[in-house]
Amino acid sequence: MTSSLSKISNVLFRKKTFEGGSHLNSQMKRCLTILDVMFIAIGHMIGAGIYVLTGSVVRNQAGPAIILSFIFSGFAALLSAFSYAEFGARFPRAGSAYTYSYVGMGEIWAFIVGWTVPLEYMIGNAAVARSWSGYFDSLVYKSVSNWTLEHVGHLSDGKGFFAKYPDFLAFVLLFIVAVAVAMGSKFSANVNTSFVVLNLAVCNIYK
Repeated sequence: MTSSLSKISNVLFRKKTFEGGSHLNSQMKRCLTILDVMFIAIGHMIGAGIYVLTGSVVRNQAGPAIILSFIFSGFAALLSAFSYAEFGARFPRAGSAYTYSYVGMGEIWAFIVGWTVPLEYMIGNAAVARSWSGYFDSLVYKSVSNWTLEHVGHLSDGKGFFAKYPDFLAFVLLFIVAVAVAMGSKFSANVNTSFVVLNLAVCNIYK
């Protein structure tokens, strides 16, 4: 019984190892420049979330203390960035958090992280797309939502789990992003750079 548990434990917590310089070898083309990586990092720090929650948090919760909120969250993000930078320098391979968890903590944790990362992206991207479609709908005086409600109908009263109407615009936005990512790392990095520049310009104008 003890030996069986020991074997199971060894399997669950075994770590990925690299022989010699094998961790530096990759079949993927290294096409991103330092500037691309820098803009990807900035894009993660000031993504579309600044349009989703910042105004609501300032108005309803933090008020002027939003500055402290940004400082504390920025410090936490900095610690995470240091961890990623350290692992990325030691193991420059594809896989991100999955690979780093496999190397540092074991297979079971890498398995959990590997499945939670796609879940994080799905939920996060869906929330951002929903927010973008809402802002666009406001810009066109609710034309999108009114047309959908008139021709498609209600899904619910909007108070439960489901939205009041199907958000086709959010689906289109997600499809465009998926196509951009499928075009390759360099193309998606260029798209990301364009949006980061736009975000920085907006932040600079409305600071």
